[in-house]
Amino acid sequence: MPKHYFFLIFSITSLSLHSQTASLKVQKMVNRAKDSLNVGSIEASFKLLNSAEKLAPKNKEIQFEKAYVYYVDTQYDKSIEILKNLLEVDSTLNENYYVLLGNSYDLNHESDSAVYVYKKGISKFPNSGRLRYENGVVAYGMQQYNKAVLSWEEGVKKDPMYADNYYMLAKTMNFTQEKIWVLLYGELFMNLEQNTERTSEISKLLFETYRANLIKSKNNKRGFYLTKSLAENSNQTFEAYFNQLLNEGITEEVPQRKVTIQDLYILQNEFLKRWYTTNNPKFDFVLLNYQKELQENGLLEAYTYWLLSEGNFEEFDAWMSNPINSKKMENLSKYVIVHPLQVKPENSITRKDFIH
Repeated sequence: MPKHYFFLIFSITSLSLHSQTASLKVQKMVNRAKDSLNVGSIEASFKLLNSAEKLAPKNKEIQFEKAYVYYVDTQYDKSIEILKNLLEVDSTLNENYYVLLGNSYDLNHESDSAVYVYKKGISKFPNSGRLRYENGVVAYGMQQYNKAVLSWEEGVKKDPMYADNYYMLAKTMNFTQEKIWVLLYGELFMNLEQNTERTSEISKLLFETYRANLIKSKNNKRGFYLTKSLAENSNQTFEAYFNQLLNEGITEEVPQRKVTIQDLYILQNEFLKRWYTTNNPKFDFVLLNYQKELQENGLLEAYTYWLLSEGNFEEFDAWMSNPINSKKMENLSKYVIVHPLQVKPENSITRKDFIH
């Protein structure tokens, strides 16, 4: 081999190895910067990112991380400046850039700009549940409650496995007369996000929703009144139909005292039997199909106790102290790991799907 070819190959190889080494060094710096930020050391994070930027001044990840550190440090103007420049150069960056820019505008008290950014992001990423969630949060903060709910429900339809939209819908519907949707959105949320503080919060909300809405009506008939449709004697709506079947399973002694988790398990067991006996395809619902699946596998009781555990923890704890019941819960845990609730765009459900 001619000597000059050898040196050319050697130079190219050396250059490639040097480039790889520099790239690894930059990535280590970025990772250390993230670790520093996680333990609250903003100054150390900035120093590492600035050093990394000198080695790779065009690296977008470094710029994004700097914008995020500014965001955490409440220097929203600086975060906005970096992100705007990045998106002006490359509008195809992932949705996180739009989320962070929109959030920075929102916390900088520029809500209209935040909404503009989220909508621009949605136009680039039409299936993003996160962007619709953030858009709804800003709308809610502007007291545009209908817009907020609409945004979250669109998020459910486009990205039905993204939990945050269900969380906000459950909490927001609690301020309306449609308590059924507190129960349904809340239960969907708990299946998608488990073992968090928000899960405990929604578990309490579900239980209290049942307790607070078991009342005696003017005609002396006891039952759950979870929808305004029932008060209007409209049995044609999904909500009224749901509520009607639920009330058909109430025994006389239940309304005389506070509702227990065991009462609600028995009620749900009977409700599912009635729901699927009527076989009304117009009201097909993925969540109820999943409950039916659990019922058929002997897991509905454990599921109900898990679902409502934080609402009446003493009852849950007493139930779990029985070895038979703890085994039921163990079986449920094993089952849902292999067979979790799967919601797809084609079978996701919001209130609008039942408006005819």
